Amino acid sequence: MKSIFKKSENSIFNLIIIFFGILCITPFFIISVYNYPYLDDFLICNLMRTRDLLSFNQFWYMHTGGRYFYTFLLSLISLCDTHIFFIVKIIPPFIFILLIHSCYKLFNNYINKIDALILTIIFIFIYFINIRHLQNSLFWVSSLLTNLLGIVVFIYFLSYFYKINFQKISKWEYILTLLFIFLIIGFGETMMLVFILVLAFIIIFLNKNNTKPFIVFILLCVLIFSILSVSAPGNFARLNNFSRNKSFDADDIDMFNILIITFKNSFQSAFVNIGLWFKNFYVLLMSVLYLILLHNSYDKIKNNAVFLINPFFTLCLFLLVPAIYYPSFFVFGFVEKRIVDFSYLIFLLIWFYNIAVLFVFIKIRMKAPILLSGALTKIRYLVIFLVFFLLMAFPNHVRTIYGDLFKGRLKEYNKQQEKRHQEILNCSSQVCLVDSFNTTNFPYSIFTAEYLTACPFHPVNLDYARFFYKDSIYIPYPKDGE
Repeated sequence: MKSIFKKSENSIFNLIIIFFGILCITPFFIISVYNYPYLDDFLICNLMRTRDLLSFNQFWYMHTGGRYFYTFLLSLISLCDTHIFFIVKIIPPFIFILLIHSCYKLFNNYINKIDALILTIIFIFIYFINIRHLQNSLFWVSSLLTNLLGIVVFIYFLSYFYKINFQKISKWEYILTLLFIFLIIGFGETMMLVFILVLAFIIIFLNKNNTKPFIVFILLCVLIFSILSVSAPGNFARLNNFSRNKSFDADDIDMFNILIITFKNSFQSAFVNIGLWFKNFYVLLMSVLYLILLHNSYDKIKNNAVFLINPFFTLCLFLLVPAIYYPSFFVFGFVEKRIVDFSYLIFLLIWFYNIAVLFVFIKIRMKAPILLSGALTKIRYLVIFLVFFLLMAFPNHVRTIYGDLFKGRLKEYNKQQEKRHQEILNCSSQVCLVDSFNTTNFPYSIFTAEYLTACPFHPVNLDYARFFYKDSIYIPYPKDGE
């Protein structure tokens, strides 16, 4: 690491960025310690107790959906049973680490090592700071496993697929690439859709004169794994959720009209969000730093076939966003919160790729050496100052997390969770009355809702109690004025 910094002409700036990353990204790791299971975690553990590993996955495939790898991960977690309280604390930081490593590995394919590290910090910061639904997308285990972890594996695949096309790789890396394909399809239909569309883009625009037999084999594997996932009987059971879609009139049940309305809603929602993301100050400011990194690695990317493409074609990748929204609109009539944040991460990958393609197009094809000849390099410290100013002056997730940590809100929430757990363990009866949460000083950065009710026979109370081998766990009726 020391040799890297010695070779770099920008070591002071690099150290500032690394310090900046530690300051802004580390809090997301810290608050994972205060994460607790959601209600569905208890439900899955209860279900797992009645089945072994194989029968659980068979049941899920037949009755819930074809997300075979996601289901497998859920079943492994549920095997831990009462250790679920520990498991949900380590899963978020573990996936964060994988996200950081996968991004670094991808970026290091086309820029220098230290610049890849800096770009990774920039990329993760932009994602974490702009994510809309912090609790659902980063600390809800079910969402992490099907969305964020799916993208992580997808980024690893892109890195290895790049090597297959432009570098020599070992037979083990070929096998690993095939494994990634199997896993990506198994994360869910949204991840499968993104994967297939990106793969089609690569084959059409980046692999026109280099169609290797292995690429054809990859397509065959994608087809087989997709059929395995889509044809699951559980998918047809989940389509019953379509009846909950209130965006269509009762008389308007013609499938063609439904598809058209869904198409329109997906594009409208997607382009509203894309417009907001384009105008985001953090994205724009950090993109300036990205251009500087591209300038530093000019010799490495100037002959890279991945970037020697017309920028007009790469703009088509932004159509992935409405494609991601389409299944959610079709089933529910709206975009789920976690899907919005999922699409934002895909958007950032596309945005950074488009910047690199445009940079190469202008600097090489249009022969414009004036681009980034030094002007932007001189204002990089100003960019960092402006980002710090925005962090200090306006509400954001980093400020929220630090507020929860230093004002004791996370500690108070953890204290009440531990108290409830102890009350349940000390309860000798099968029906337990526990104190309700005092939410007046609860944190804003993680999920803290009170899901128990005052009715002992409420289904939520019964499901929660079953996890602790009780008949019911409930809270007191609220007093007047509460």
